[in-house]
Amino acid sequence: MRTPEPVVAIAQAVAGAPNLTFAELQVYQGAMQHLDCHEDRKAKLDAAIAQVRQCVTALEAAGLKPELVSGGGTGSYQFESGSGVFNELQSGSCAFMDADYGRILDQEGRRIDQSEWANALFILTSVMSHARPDRAICDAGLNAQSLDSGLPVIFCRDDVAYVRSSDEQGVIDDPDGVPKAADRLKLVPGHCDPTCKVHDWYVGPRNGKVEVVWPVSVRGKAYWPPPRPVITRCTLYSPSWIGFLSGCAWHLVWPRQCSLRPRGRTDPRPGKRPDRQHRLPRNCDGNKF
Repeated sequence: MRTPEPVVAIAQAVAGAPNLTFAELQVYQGAMQHLDCHEDRKAKLDAAIAQVRQCVTALEAAGLKPELVSGGGTGSYQFESGSGVFNELQSGSCAFMDADYGRILDQEGRRIDQSEWANALFILTSVMSHARPDRAICDAGLNAQSLDSGLPVIFCRDDVAYVRSSDEQGVIDDPDGVPKAADRLKLVPGHCDPTCKVHDWYVGPRNGKVEVVWPVSVRGKAYWPPPRPVITRCTLYSPSWIGFLSGCAWHLVWPRQCSLRPRGRTDPRPGKRPDRQHRLPRNCDGNKF
Protein backbone atom coordinates (compact mmCIF):
# COMPACT_ATOMS: atom_id res chain seq x y z
CA MET A 1 0.00 0.00 0.00
CA ARG A 2 1.52 3.28 -1.12
CA THR A 3 -0.94 5.74 0.40
CA PRO A 4 -2.37 6.12 3.93
CA GLU A 5 -6.06 5.85 2.96
CA PRO A 6 -6.27 2.07 2.49
CA VAL A 7 -4.16 1.53 5.62
CA VAL A 8 -6.62 3.58 7.68
CA ALA A 9 -9.57 1.78 6.10
CA ILE A 10 -8.17 -1.64 7.04
CA ALA A 11 -7.34 -0.50 10.56
CA GLN A 12 -10.88 0.84 11.01
CA ALA A 13 -12.33 -2.46 9.76
CA VAL A 14 -10.19 -4.39 12.23
CA ALA A 15 -11.04 -2.07 15.12
CA GLY A 16 -14.75 -2.33 14.33
CA ALA A 17 -14.81 -6.11 14.10
CA PRO A 18 -15.85 -8.18 17.15
CA ASN A 19 -13.01 -9.82 19.07
CA LEU A 20 -10.35 -7.95 17.11
CA THR A 21 -8.06 -5.12 18.16
CA PHE A 22 -5.89 -3.03 15.88
CA ALA A 23 -2.45 -2.94 17.46
CA GLU A 24 0.43 -2.50 15.05
CA LEU A 25 1.83 -1.88 11.58
CA GLN A 26 4.03 -4.52 9.97
CA VAL A 27 6.29 -2.72 7.52
CA TYR A 28 9.30 -4.99 6.94
CA GLN A 29 11.10 -4.02 3.73
CA GLY A 30 12.42 -7.41 2.62
CA ALA A 31 13.28 -6.42 -0.94
CA MET A 32 15.75 -3.80 0.27
CA GLN A 33 17.75 -5.87 2.74
CA HIS A 34 20.33 -7.19 0.29
CA LEU A 35 21.09 -4.14 -1.82
CA ASP A 36 24.88 -4.16 -1.77
CA CYS A 37 25.47 -0.41 -1.92
CA HIS A 38 24.84 1.53 1.29
CA GLU A 39 23.67 4.61 -0.62
CA ASP A 40 21.15 2.57 -2.63
CA ARG A 41 19.73 1.02 0.54
CA LYS A 42 19.50 4.40 2.23
CA ALA A 43 17.68 6.01 -0.70
CA LYS A 44 15.13 3.18 -0.89
CA LEU A 45 14.62 3.03 2.88
CA ASP A 46 14.28 6.80 3.23
CA ALA A 47 11.42 6.73 0.71
CA ALA A 48 9.78 3.73 2.42
CA ILE A 49 10.10 5.27 5.90
CA ALA A 50 8.50 8.49 4.65
CA GLN A 51 5.47 6.45 3.55
CA VAL A 52 5.31 4.72 6.92
CA ARG A 53 5.44 8.08 8.69
CA GLN A 54 2.48 9.29 6.60
CA CYS A 55 0.49 6.17 7.50
CA VAL A 56 1.20 6.56 11.22
CA THR A 57 0.15 10.21 11.11
CA ALA A 58 -3.09 9.29 9.33
CA LEU A 59 -3.84 6.53 11.84
CA GLU A 60 -3.25 8.87 14.76
CA ALA A 61 -5.63 11.40 13.19
CA ALA A 62 -8.26 8.65 12.96
CA GLY A 63 -7.79 7.77 16.64
CA LEU A 64 -6.00 4.51 15.83
CA LYS A 65 -2.41 5.14 16.89
CA PRO A 66 -0.52 1.83 16.54
CA GLU A 67 1.17 0.50 19.64
CA LEU A 68 3.94 -0.97 17.51
CA VAL A 69 5.47 0.05 14.20
CA SER A 70 7.52 -3.01 13.38
CA GLY A 71 10.10 -3.57 10.68
CA GLY A 72 13.77 -3.38 9.91
CA GLY A 73 16.21 -6.15 9.17
CA THR A 74 19.91 -6.94 9.21
CA GLY A 75 20.45 -4.91 6.05
CA SER A 76 18.36 -1.89 7.03
CA TYR A 77 17.97 -1.68 10.82
CA GLN A 78 20.16 1.42 11.06
CA PHE A 79 17.71 3.41 8.97
CA GLU A 80 14.54 2.31 10.80
CA SER A 81 16.07 2.61 14.25
CA GLY A 82 17.07 6.22 13.65
CA SER A 83 13.87 7.28 11.95
CA GLY A 84 11.79 8.10 15.03
CA VAL A 85 8.93 6.09 13.48
CA PHE A 86 9.73 2.48 14.34
CA ASN A 87 9.65 1.13 17.88
CA GLU A 88 10.34 -2.54 17.07
CA LEU A 89 13.08 -4.04 14.91
CA GLN A 90 12.98 -7.49 13.30
CA SER A 91 16.67 -8.01 12.63
CA GLY A 92 17.41 -11.71 12.90
CA SER A 93 20.16 -12.91 10.56
CA CYS A 94 22.63 -10.59 12.28
CA ALA A 95 22.81 -13.10 15.14
CA PHE A 96 24.35 -15.65 12.77
CA MET A 97 25.28 -13.76 9.60
CA ASP A 98 25.65 -15.57 6.29
CA ALA A 99 27.49 -15.17 3.01
CA ASP A 100 24.64 -13.30 1.32
CA TYR A 101 24.30 -10.65 4.03
CA GLY A 102 28.07 -10.50 4.37
CA ARG A 103 28.38 -9.09 0.85
CA ILE A 104 26.50 -5.88 1.55
CA LEU A 105 28.51 -2.79 2.43
CA ASP A 106 28.34 -0.34 5.29
CA GLN A 107 28.69 3.44 5.07
CA GLU A 108 32.48 3.15 4.88
CA GLY A 109 32.34 0.63 2.04
CA ARG A 110 33.25 -2.35 4.24
CA ARG A 111 31.49 -5.70 4.24
CA ILE A 112 29.12 -5.79 7.20
CA ASP A 113 30.44 -9.19 8.31
CA GLN A 114 33.83 -7.53 8.75
CA SER A 115 32.65 -4.37 10.48
CA GLU A 116 29.44 -4.20 12.51
CA TRP A 117 28.78 -7.97 12.63
CA ALA A 118 30.78 -11.19 12.65
CA ASN A 119 30.10 -14.68 11.34
CA ALA A 120 28.79 -17.04 14.01
CA LEU A 121 27.23 -19.86 11.94
CA PHE A 122 29.47 -22.38 10.24
CA ILE A 123 29.24 -25.72 8.48
CA LEU A 124 32.22 -27.85 9.41
CA THR A 125 33.07 -29.97 6.40
CA SER A 126 35.85 -32.45 5.67
CA VAL A 127 37.89 -32.81 2.49
CA MET A 128 37.18 -36.25 1.05
CA SER A 129 39.55 -36.37 -1.91
CA HIS A 130 41.15 -34.49 -4.78
CA ALA A 131 39.34 -35.17 -8.04
CA ARG A 132 42.09 -33.22 -9.79
CA PRO A 133 45.23 -31.57 -8.43
CA ASP A 134 43.41 -28.23 -8.40
CA ARG A 135 40.00 -29.48 -7.23
CA ALA A 136 39.08 -30.88 -3.82
CA ILE A 137 35.84 -32.66 -2.90
CA CYS A 138 34.22 -32.05 0.47
CA ASP A 139 31.28 -33.76 2.15
CA ALA A 140 28.95 -30.72 2.30
CA GLY A 141 26.51 -30.65 -0.59
CA LEU A 142 22.92 -29.64 -1.28
CA ASN A 143 21.55 -31.81 1.51
CA ALA A 144 23.58 -29.85 4.04
CA GLN A 145 22.67 -26.28 3.17
CA SER A 146 20.39 -23.93 1.31
CA LEU A 147 21.79 -22.41 -1.87
CA ASP A 148 18.81 -20.16 -2.66
CA SER A 149 20.94 -17.09 -1.87
CA GLY A 150 24.17 -18.36 -3.36
CA LEU A 151 27.06 -20.64 -2.55
CA PRO A 152 28.79 -20.74 0.84
CA VAL A 153 32.18 -19.16 1.36
CA ILE A 154 35.11 -20.78 3.10
CA PHE A 155 35.76 -18.90 6.32
CA CYS A 156 39.05 -17.00 6.61
CA ARG A 157 40.51 -18.61 3.49
CA ASP A 158 41.38 -16.85 0.24
CA ASP A 159 43.41 -19.71 -1.23
CA VAL A 160 40.40 -21.99 -1.78
CA ALA A 161 36.81 -21.41 -2.89
CA TYR A 162 33.59 -23.44 -2.83
CA VAL A 163 32.48 -23.41 -6.49
CA ARG A 164 29.84 -26.10 -7.05
CA SER A 165 27.56 -28.51 -5.21
CA SER A 166 25.96 -31.87 -5.84
CA ASP A 167 23.51 -33.63 -3.53
CA GLU A 168 26.11 -34.96 -1.10
CA GLN A 169 29.40 -33.28 -2.01
CA GLY A 170 30.86 -29.87 -2.71
CA VAL A 171 33.57 -28.94 -5.19
CA ILE A 172 36.37 -26.71 -3.93
CA ASP A 173 38.65 -24.79 -6.25
CA ASP A 174 42.12 -25.48 -4.85
CA PRO A 175 44.74 -24.22 -7.32
CA ASP A 176 47.68 -24.79 -4.97
CA GLY A 177 46.56 -28.17 -3.63
CA VAL A 178 46.60 -26.93 -0.04
CA PRO A 179 43.82 -28.90 1.75
CA LYS A 180 44.55 -32.59 2.18
CA ALA A 181 42.12 -35.47 2.63
CA ALA A 182 40.43 -35.32 6.06
CA ASP A 183 41.30 -31.64 6.53
CA ARG A 184 38.39 -29.63 7.87
CA LEU A 185 37.06 -26.36 6.52
CA LYS A 186 34.49 -23.97 7.96
CA LEU A 187 31.81 -22.89 5.50
CA VAL A 188 29.71 -19.77 5.96
CA PRO A 189 26.33 -20.76 4.45
CA GLY A 190 24.79 -18.60 1.76
CA HIS A 191 21.50 -18.32 3.68
CA CYS A 192 21.47 -19.06 7.39
CA ASP A 193 17.72 -19.54 8.07
CA PRO A 194 16.90 -22.39 5.65
CA THR A 195 20.30 -23.97 6.26
CA CYS A 196 19.55 -24.38 9.97
CA LYS A 197 16.24 -26.11 9.37
CA VAL A 198 17.81 -29.02 7.48
CA HIS A 199 19.87 -30.00 10.53
CA ASP A 200 18.95 -31.82 13.71
CA TRP A 201 21.40 -30.42 16.24
CA TYR A 202 23.29 -27.32 17.22
CA VAL A 203 26.61 -28.32 18.78
CA GLY A 204 28.45 -25.75 20.87
CA PRO A 205 32.16 -26.13 21.56
CA ARG A 206 34.19 -23.94 23.83
CA ASN A 207 37.98 -24.10 24.00
CA GLY A 208 38.02 -27.11 21.70
CA LYS A 209 35.47 -29.25 23.58
CA VAL A 210 31.76 -29.74 23.09
CA GLU A 211 29.96 -27.84 25.82
CA VAL A 212 26.33 -28.08 24.74
CA VAL A 213 24.15 -29.85 22.20
CA TRP A 214 20.78 -28.30 21.38
CA PRO A 215 18.12 -29.72 19.09
CA VAL A 216 16.76 -27.76 16.15
CA SER A 217 13.17 -27.76 17.32
CA VAL A 218 11.70 -26.96 13.89
CA ARG A 219 12.77 -30.45 12.80
CA GLY A 220 9.79 -31.92 14.62
CA LYS A 221 8.50 -33.36 17.87
CA ALA A 222 10.89 -36.30 17.77
CA TYR A 223 13.76 -33.93 18.52
CA TRP A 224 12.18 -31.80 21.25
CA PRO A 225 12.86 -32.30 24.08
CA PRO A 226 15.71 -34.78 23.57
CA PRO A 227 16.34 -37.53 26.10
CA ARG A 228 19.44 -37.31 28.29
CA PRO A 229 22.25 -39.10 26.45
CA VAL A 230 24.97 -41.36 27.73
CA ILE A 231 27.83 -42.66 25.62
CA THR A 232 27.68 -46.43 25.43
CA ARG A 233 30.23 -47.18 22.74
CA CYS A 234 32.38 -45.38 20.20
CA THR A 235 31.49 -46.32 16.64
CA LEU A 236 31.99 -44.32 13.47
CA TYR A 237 28.92 -43.77 11.31
CA SER A 238 28.38 -42.21 7.93
CA PRO A 239 28.26 -38.43 8.36
CA SER A 240 24.88 -36.89 9.06
CA TRP A 241 24.26 -33.18 9.47
CA ILE A 242 24.18 -31.61 12.87
CA GLY A 243 24.26 -28.17 14.44
CA PHE A 244 27.06 -26.58 16.40
CA LEU A 245 27.00 -23.71 18.98
CA SER A 246 30.26 -22.07 20.10
CA GLY A 247 29.99 -19.90 23.18
CA CYS A 248 27.24 -17.50 22.17
CA ALA A 249 27.65 -18.41 18.49
CA TRP A 250 25.92 -21.05 16.39
CA HIS A 251 27.73 -23.45 14.11
CA LEU A 252 26.92 -26.38 11.90
CA VAL A 253 29.40 -29.21 11.71
CA TRP A 254 30.03 -32.44 9.87
CA PRO A 255 32.16 -34.49 12.27
CA ARG A 256 32.65 -38.17 12.90
CA GLN A 257 30.08 -39.39 15.37
CA CYS A 258 29.89 -41.70 18.33
CA SER A 259 26.88 -43.82 19.09
CA LEU A 260 24.83 -42.52 21.97
CA ARG A 261 21.78 -43.96 23.67
CA PRO A 262 19.17 -42.29 25.87
CA ARG A 263 19.38 -43.00 29.58
CA GLY A 264 16.77 -45.68 30.13
CA ARG A 265 14.52 -47.29 27.54
CA THR A 266 11.17 -45.97 28.67
CA ASP A 267 9.80 -42.65 29.80
CA PRO A 268 8.86 -42.99 33.48
CA ARG A 269 6.00 -40.51 33.17
CA PRO A 270 2.57 -42.18 33.02
CA GLY A 271 1.11 -42.61 29.58
CA LYS A 272 4.31 -41.74 27.74
CA ARG A 273 5.59 -43.89 24.92
CA PRO A 274 9.09 -45.42 24.99
CA ASP A 275 11.90 -43.03 24.20
CA ARG A 276 13.18 -42.98 20.68
CA GLN A 277 16.82 -43.64 20.00
CA HIS A 278 18.85 -40.49 19.41
CA ARG A 279 22.37 -40.07 18.17
CA LEU A 280 23.95 -36.86 19.34
CA PRO A 281 27.01 -35.52 17.56
CA ARG A 282 30.24 -36.06 19.39
CA ASN A 283 33.73 -36.69 18.21
CA CYS A 284 35.52 -39.79 19.37
CA ASP A 285 38.59 -38.09 20.86
CA GLY A 286 37.26 -36.71 24.12
CA ASN A 287 34.62 -34.53 22.47
CA LYS A 288 37.29 -32.29 20.98
CA PHE A 289 36.86 -30.47 17.70
